[in-house]
Amino acid sequence: SDWPEGEHCSSASMIELGTNGSSILGSLTHSFRDPYLNASCSYDIQGVWSSLIGTGDDYVLSTCSSALNFNSAISVSIRACDSLECLVPWSSQYDCPENPYTAGRTVLRTEIGVEYFVVIGGTTDTREGDVSLEISIFEPLPNDECAGAIDVQANNETVYGTTMDATPSTSDSFADSSPDVWYSFIGSGTNTAASLCGEETTFDTYIEIFQGDGEVCDQAMLVTDNDDFCGRASEVHWFAESGVTYYIRVSGFDGAAGQFGLTLRYP
Repeated sequence: SDWPEGEHCSSASMIELGTNGSSILGSLTHSFRDPYLNASCSYDIQGVWSSLIGTGDDYVLSTCSSALNFNSAISVSIRACDSLECLVPWSSQYDCPENPYTAGRTVLRTEIGVEYFVVIGGTTDTREGDVSLEISIFEPLPNDECAGAIDVQANNETVYGTTMDATPSTSDSFADSSPDVWYSFIGSGTNTAASLCGEETTFDTYIEIFQGDGEVCDQAMLVTDNDDFCGRASEVHWFAESGVTYYIRVSGFDGAAGQFGLTLRYP
């Protein structure tokens, strides 16, 4: 179907979610810079607005398709247009295998009845271009939430993962609202390193170590964190007390997502 013009937040085009998702064609040609977007996600660029009502399901939102002909990104916000709260920042980008352009992609965990505003635009000052917003139902990763953290050992072996298929954890305790996954580790009374350095890591990462109850991670204590340790990848060092459970949050900087390799070791 054709994507009706959604020139600003107050006239966002409503997306009807089918049982198998939706695919909506659109264009930047008639869009313009909207101050609502700048207020919500700190980006003042040209974009097209649409909205959807949450069903309680998780959805993948992506601009990756053969129709895409510009470097694109997706932003998702909630609340009223004049007081938007940003859920997914503008920089959620990845290489689209169907063409040479970067695409926006995020996993959106919806709540029943909540309205979500989706904005698609270019990563630079793009004024024209075609795009297809692809929406499909998604089954989240088992360690998408802290309560489902996967146990890892400090044995110098690498655990492979991705945040491409994850949703952001929502808490003021966390560094930002990038997609994230969780791991847990029981300390042994020695200095410990958790590293995302290595060729397996493909994006600008962020790593955080928390100590506390895995059921209520938004109340856990931040032990240490890091953005760039080895290029754009992250690494942290801390003294892991014997018998204490630590929770490792792997996410991206400013909405970035991708594949990674996580290695725990005793330095």
